[in-house]
This record gives sequence, structure tokens and C-alpha cells, in this order.
Amino acid sequence: MGQQHLRRGQSVSVYTSKIFWMIMEPTGSTTDTSGRPAKVRLERRIARLQELLDSGVAETAQNARRRIWQPSPKAGAVSQIAVRSALLRVSEDHPGPTRIQRVSASKSAALHVLLLALFEQQVRSPQTKFPRTRLPISYNDNPLLSTWVEFTALPTVDSTKTRTHPRTAKANRERQIKRALDRLADCGRVEIEPRRVHGRYERFALLDEGTNNGQGNGITYYARPNLGRGKARRRLVTIPVEFFLNGWIDALSDNEIITYLTLRLMAQAFPDRHAEGGVFLSQAARLYHFNLDRSFEAHRMLHRYGLIVTIRDDRRNADGTMENFEKVGAGHLHRFKLDDNMLTQPAIPRVITSLTRFAQGLDVDLALFSDAIDRWTTPKTAS
Repeated sequence: MGQQHLRRGQSVSVYTSKIFWMIMEPTGSTTDTSGRPAKVRLERRIARLQELLDSGVAETAQNARRRIWQPSPKAGAVSQIAVRSALLRVSEDHPGPTRIQRVSASKSAALHVLLLALFEQQVRSPQTKFPRTRLPISYNDNPLLSTWVEFTALPTVDSTKTRTHPRTAKANRERQIKRALDRLADCGRVEIEPRRVHGRYERFALLDEGTNNGQGNGITYYARPNLGRGKARRRLVTIPVEFFLNGWIDALSDNEIITYLTLRLMAQAFPDRHAEGGVFLSQAARLYHFNLDRSFEAHRMLHRYGLIVTIRDDRRNADGTMENFEKVGAGHLHRFKLDDNMLTQPAIPRVITSLTRFAQGLDVDLALFSDAIDRWTTPKTAS
């Protein structure tokens, strides 16, 4: 993949030299739009992801998902999870922020819990049509059944030695899940018991993700969607199960997940275009159909992770800008192709490496070239 992004007329020796100067003299913005230094923000995210690995939380979650995905070697296992595209789209009955954008919030696990709830529903036997979760929130006396605390990989800390009212990491994770369910209930995505009811979060019910639920709209409980054919397929976006089993849902930010699902929807809605030269989204189309403005910039990180391939105009720089555009014109839009092979790889180590190289100031071309060098120089282990 790395060679696809060598600009015309550039050689490996030129890139090696450029990497040296980029490391010696990093470029790029040092501050994000919130005023927080970008490097600090990236370092905090890297630390959170590393903690998921070091604590074993990520491994526990992925094992829990595999157990319910394929409870026995003889059991049939689904290969993809279908999500109604109305969750992603702007519609007449849901103008402004899309349903998935209303779910998403800073420091909230609501979006991750929603997608994991869809996963849990669809890996069940097709004969099971009950919309309530089988998994308890945190306590379980059945060793063969996971809890939601185990099922989700949320970064938390043990505060038993540092707070006046301390909580363990498990208790913090349980609290995050319950706050996420509160938000999902407010957005009409799940149904929980009324406040002050004991065990109100247990056996919560999943609601139709593409329908306006509650607040005078009635309630539509979740039912597994049919894939359909032709243009009817545009009503759904499918996600390979490896997205969940290998921790990509845990490693990506909300904006990255939303952008990734949007590009998956475009690729599946226009398969011939995707196969031939990639799909694209103009700024007007992004806003009109998906309410994506600056958040769409997440595609740059998805490209670094290897989840998508960005096909850019040869006249554009790695950051998408163009020199002398007054003379050469505005240039062509980026086109995108999915690379589902990357989903088979462990997500968190991959994302940590990509974020580290981004923090070091390597542009996307140099980062991908560094990935290629790693592949060429890392000894292969005997199988």
C-alpha cells in the first residue's frame, strides 16, 4: 500500500532523506482547535489506548465478544453486522445533527455501547427476536456469560487510593456504561426502567436505530434488518465482525467511527464506482446528506490506520493542499477505497503506532513509508 502514495518522480532515497529532516525538524500544527496542544492531546489518547492493552481490558473485551459471536466451534457465526443507514443520514423527520451524531458526545461511551448492542443482537440465533440484552451490567453468577463491564473496553483508572470516595476500575467502567445508557435512552436508542427502579439498567431493550423513538413518536423495538438487493441495500451499511472482534471499535474515536461508517455506506451504495476509482463526497453532499463538516477530517487518520486508501490528485500535497492552485485549478476531490484486510489486524497497536508517528510530525506519506520500512525490516516469525 505504501507505494500507492509515492508522488510521481519521487524515489525511495528522496523519501528516506525527507524522513530524516522531518524527524529532525517536525512540522505541522502544534495546537488543536480547542487550544490544547495537539501533541498533548495525542499523547493522552495514546496513553489511554496503551492502558487498555497493559491492563488486559482490551483482551478481556475481545474474548467476551468472541464467546457470544461463536459460542462453540460447530455454531454458525455471522460475518457482518448490518446497521440501518438512517442512523447516519440527515432526513426530513430528523434534520440537523444525525441520529448517530446526537448519540456521540465528548467523554461518553454511548456510541460504542450502541454499536456493541447492535453486535450483541445480531450474533444471536436468528430465531431469537427479543430486543433485550442477554448480558448483565456488572454482576453475573454464570461463568459462561459475559457482563457489559467485560464486553466493553473503556479506559478507566483505579481511584481507591486517590479519591475521598474511591472507586475501582471495574466500578468506574460500570458507571460509564450506565451513563452511556442514560444518554442512549434520552436519544431514543434504548429503553431502560424509570429512575429509582432497582436494576433499571439490567436487560435494557434496544430500539430501532433508524427511527425517531420517544418524545411523542412512539417506540419501535429493534428487529434484525434484512439486507435486501439493489438500491434497497442503501438502507443498510454492513460492518465486518472483525471491526468488533479485533478492537477497532475500541481504538477509534467517535468522529473516526462516524466517518468510517459513512464511507462504508458510500462504497456499498456505489460498488462499481468504489471498485473502479473510489467513492468521493463533496463538501455540499457531506453537509446535506450526513451533516459532516470539519469532523470529516477524520478520514486522514483512517488513511493512516490503513482502514481506507485515499486516492488524491497528484498535484495535492500529503495534507490535501495545493500549490499555485490559481494557475493549475482547484484539483480533483479525494477518492476513497476501503481496505477490509486491515480489519483482521489487532487495532490498538496499529492505532498507537499511527498516532505516535502523527505526533512526531510525519505527514501521511512519510508515515506510510515508515510502515513499509517496518514491514521490510521486521524479521518474520516462523509459523
